[in-house]
Amino acid sequence: MKNTVLDSPLNQVDYQSSSKNKQHKRSQTRRRQKLIGFVQFCLAMGIGFGLFHFFQHPLWYITDVQVQGLNQYNRRFILNYLSHEELIDHHLLLLNPQEIQKELLNYPMLKSVQLNRYLWPARLVLQVRGRQPVFRIYLENNTYTETNSILIDEEGMVLPISPAIHPQSKLLLSLEPS
Repeated sequence: MKNTVLDSPLNQVDYQSSSKNKQHKRSQTRRRQKLIGFVQFCLAMGIGFGLFHFFQHPLWYITDVQVQGLNQYNRRFILNYLSHEELIDHHLLLLNPQEIQKELLNYPMLKSVQLNRYLWPARLVLQVRGRQPVFRIYLENNTYTETNSILIDEEGMVLPISPAIHPQSKLLLSLEPS
């Protein structure tokens, strides 16, 4: 048998020690990767827990609702809506302003609704613009009583309010079926 460089006892020891070193480095790398993964997991959980508690803080819950622009025609409707919706103690970020605006604009006496949310203290400010009766149109010829008339605003919208209301002006038109 020939003695080769690989067969020498010194080379076998070097080969075995380099193999052990590689295995040791691999195990250290695996340990380090596991430790980094664990630290990343703990950080993610900590951040998630912190955000959850931050958004559950009482400062995010509505404490006041203010309404601006009320008039005699829409006051009762707006206040009744607000009492049924229970907006107080509702989470400010979970509130959908477009949905509230859409619901309020279903009432024909409201021309526009704007909802503003404010933080610290959490509150809502509703700015409403109501429709005002401008004209009275009489429906029957030669009968100028309030019960035979309708009220309209400046845009021509028929207003569902009591005929006893007196608009800014009267339009003496008689609408007869032909």
